[in-house]
Amino acid sequence: MTTSIRSTAITLAHSTADAYSADRYGAMRWEACAFMLLSRGMTVAEAEAVLRSKWTRWAADQAKSGRPSAKALAEFIDDPRNNCNLAVLMQAD
Repeated sequence: MTTSIRSTAITLAHSTADAYSADRYGAMRWEACAFMLLSRGMTVAEAEAVLRSKWTRWAADQAKSGRPSAKALAEFIDDPRNNCNLAVLMQAD
């Protein structure tokens, strides 16, 4: 299962490499973000919406380590103060 998620994450990261924050994260951390989102049970469409959203920028801005990462994105999404509502994000498309 993890291998399947990993290969899907790599494909997703490549297909979203033109997203606003992708360069800031770098290829390996961008793939890690895709893997984290898919591992949480998001569909490919949901994970793509997150990767293309402002959430990635805001998560990078708030990263405790000062570097954007999958951990920073997960912390941003999980923080209730950020109101990260996937259903609302999906409707924005």
